[in-house]
Amino acid sequence: MATIQFQFAHLNDSEPLNSITMSTIEMPTLLVYDSESQYYYMPEKEIKDLTLAEYSQFLIDVSEGKVTAQGGTGFTQRLKRIGYDIWSTVMAIWTASRWLFLLMFGLPTVIISVVCYSICCMEPFDQETALSDAEDEDEDSHKQSKHDGPKPCPKAVPHKCPKHLKSE
Repeated sequence: MATIQFQFAHLNDSEPLNSITMSTIEMPTLLVYDSESQYYYMPEKEIKDLTLAEYSQFLIDVSEGKVTAQGGTGFTQRLKRIGYDIWSTVMAIWTASRWLFLLMFGLPTVIISVVCYSICCMEPFDQETALSDAEDEDEDSHKQSKHDGPKPCPKAVPHKCPKHLKSE
């Protein structure tokens, strides 16, 4: 029987294991990690439930390739790594300082929301109509300044004119 060599490490913090598995690991746990291929192996049972014989058999199965490997350096793993890194950074900021989190994520969200609301709910602006309306207003004010005295009373509708109301 060939000798199987493993290096064992004891970790007090689960953060390195969380980074390797890209998930949250409950401590204590057993994880076999191949640093060359970046594959990792975990038993199906919790470490508390493993007997010494099952523990030894798990290590033998890992060395013989009978246990399915997880992780690696494939394309999907790289995408998962990007997502995990973003998630872990956001969570680290959240746990470190809630005010910093609010400033970094809340303020830009509010600004972008206001800009989107302004763009979507803005009334359409027709430049030609606006220019023609402005020209009409200029012409009306120019005509008004040339006219001396009050506007003539329309005789077709005498009841609306104040002059005719007084005389009746």
